[in-house]
Amino acid sequence: MGSAVGETPVVEIDRVAQWYGLTPTEARLAVWLAGGKSLQHYAALRAVSLNAARFVLKGIFRKTGATSQAQLVAMLARLPTLQSGEN
Repeated sequence: MGSAVGETPVVEIDRVAQWYGLTPTEARLAVWLAGGKSLQHYAALRAVSLNAARFVLKGIFRKTGATSQAQLVAMLARLPTLQSGEN
């Protein structure tokens, strides 16, 4: 079953953490960014500084091999989603 028009496919945080060896915080941020949301908004919602969010993002880059947010989002977009019913 595909996602509706304008709907972002959902990738489970736990699955992302397992696939890439991310901490729960790193996986949460990665999925957040994959959903098209900004790092600034994430930092504000989590009540952390933008620098703290960037530090977490650097850890994600190191573990995934991504070198930019766009590359990270593209990597996550290729993963199976909850809506596709894949495991």
